[in-house]
Amino acid sequence: MATTDISNLNATGFDRALLRTVETRGGMMRPLVRLASGDLYREKGIYPRITSSGLPQIKTNRFGDSPVSEQTYSNRSVTRRDYVDGIDVDRSDLNRMVVDPRNEYVTSLAQRMGRQEDIAIQAAALGAAQGGNLGATSEPFDTNNIIAVGTGALAGNTTASLNYEKIKKTISTFMKNDVMLDAGERPCFVITPYEWDALMDDDKYINFDYNKNRVVNGGSSMIKDFLGADYIVTNIIPYMNTAGTGFNVDQDVDVDRATGKWSDTDVTATHACFAMVKSAVLHEIKPDIITRITERADKQFQPYVFAEMGFGAVRMEEEKVIALPCAQTPA
Repeated sequence: MATTDISNLNATGFDRALLRTVETRGGMMRPLVRLASGDLYREKGIYPRITSSGLPQIKTNRFGDSPVSEQTYSNRSVTRRDYVDGIDVDRSDLNRMVVDPRNEYVTSLAQRMGRQEDIAIQAAALGAAQGGNLGATSEPFDTNNIIAVGTGALAGNTTASLNYEKIKKTISTFMKNDVMLDAGERPCFVITPYEWDALMDDDKYINFDYNKNRVVNGGSSMIKDFLGADYIVTNIIPYMNTAGTGFNVDQDVDVDRATGKWSDTDVTATHACFAMVKSAVLHEIKPDIITRITERADKQFQPYVFAEMGFGAVRMEEEKVIALPCAQTPA
């Protein structure tokens, strides 16, 4: 009986797990805002605001008239959008991959929803809010809350990236706006990796005389507590015009839906970095993400992965969002 020499036989094997590639991380903005509560079973929500200022009256006699202080009322409105997404799964693809990717597809759809949610919250923070008595009057972003793009610029430059001076000016503007920066209202800066890179070159951030945290031991992408603020580093962030005085935050025009990022429609390379406190933006979610894995009878009963989510946001107070335009390449 003949024998077979298997000494040179090489077997090709397949891993039973999917290895995810680089993907723009989404869903980072939700923890930074206030979530709406109550009856969300409707398309549009009206949220009343009350403003009271001034001081109490001085009592001048024992049985004087009852004092009355004026209260100012206004509203802000949120209009939700519904988003859906889905992926067809061909069984022949499953055979070629040797793994079942359906659960990974669900995770991928969730990331796509997270990216869209970040974009919606950023557009609400920096765009026009719907206010007034009926929640139907456009309330633009207050340009007094935009830090000049040249703040802290190097000698000979008219623009600058993120630096100590911009952070200090932002926190100072919050305080001048009467925003109480206590434990429940810590400012959070939303920046890109370009600003992270610039901050790591800023002596007032890396110098132990200014920053109690040793930066070299803080992790590759983390900015520790600096000037009493938190920091989020993301590639999902809008752009500003060349002068750093206006925003490109139209979700239907200024977003590249293929990449899940804001587009630099003015080709300025000026990032619309901003800082906010938690009560600055109200975010409605209804429903939160719903996913299904099912079969499509119209596609020969091939597997299908589906996701749905509804959300919308509105800026509640102009004083609580500060924009600090940062040039990607200062000049």
